[in-house]
Amino acid sequence: MKKGLLLIAVLVFSLAILGCNAKIQEEEPVVAPNEEKPAAELSIDEVQEAYYKAVEAYGWFDMTTMPVDSTMKEIDGMIYNRVDHSSIKTYADLEEYLHSLFASDIVDRLLDPSFKRYRDIDGELYGILADRGSDIFKGDETLEIEKENDTKFVCIVEVELLDEDFKVTDYEAHEFAYELVDGQWVFTNFYMVR
Repeated sequence: MKKGLLLIAVLVFSLAILGCNAKIQEEEPVVAPNEEKPAAELSIDEVQEAYYKAVEAYGWFDMTTMPVDSTMKEIDGMIYNRVDHSSIKTYADLEEYLHSLFASDIVDRLLDPSFKRYRDIDGELYGILADRGSDIFKGDETLEIEKENDTKFVCIVEVELLDEDFKVTDYEAHEFAYELVDGQWVFTNFYMVR
């Protein structure tokens, strides 16, 4: 009789556990394979950090070159220096990093294949040195971030305009959209303000 009671107790316990598991599974949201899960809420600080990373990365094409060392190679009549970056070691790394910051059309423009500013040589990333500097008639800038909705922030950058005596004469404002695109936060428009 004790074996029968023990068997019934084990059976009841097993059914209770199965019932709990079924209930847990029912409560979890079901996401179809092609549907996106909702993106995590971003803080203003995270958007600000993304903006400054975007300024640095865009600047590698528009104002200066990524950090490089003294190792040089000549390819197609151009001198390339080996990139010295902590995490971007190859062209694929660079492309992936840019896609983590910018919409695809911006990345395509930066990595325009008609001029190979960066390329892999012997399995490592190299770049052509080029510095233009910034506009000396633009002074300090301020950044303000506004949340437009759950999938869009706007970064408003106001820049001082200076005269030939470097006194502030006016201000200009630039707006950059930081949007959730295909499950990833990226800038959908971007350029250098200086």
